[in-house]
Amino acid sequence: MNIKYPTLGAEVQLTYKNLAGDQKMRNEYIEDSRKLINKHNVKAYGIEETKITTASGLQAFVFSLTGQVPTQFQFYTTDSTRHFLRGALYFQTATENDSLAPAIKYISQDMIHLLNTLKWKNGN
Repeated sequence: MNIKYPTLGAEVQLTYKNLAGDQKMRNEYIEDSRKLINKHNVKAYGIEETKITTASGLQAFVFSLTGQVPTQFQFYTTDSTRHFLRGALYFQTATENDSLAPAIKYISQDMIHLLNTLKWKNGN
């Protein structure tokens, strides 16, 4: 699923995976997420990782990337047994990221709000 911000020329790509209790699968999704983030090390000035705990007790890992990278904000969260959700922000422009800073900040705050209000359908 994608959340589109047409006036900002941006979208957040969301990927949901059902874990079905498979810890190996959960670990693979986490590792894949980290690999996708680390691919940006070539152009990123920095990658800041923050672990947050939401109001409902979910833990999420949020990544802010600086530099001329195609994605400036990413996250993943899981309940460790049934659900895994990953998100990545992309802009459809070649504009310098410094110029995009207000939009990046706005959408990043929106994604933090999404994480803080996220509830898994099965009651978690």
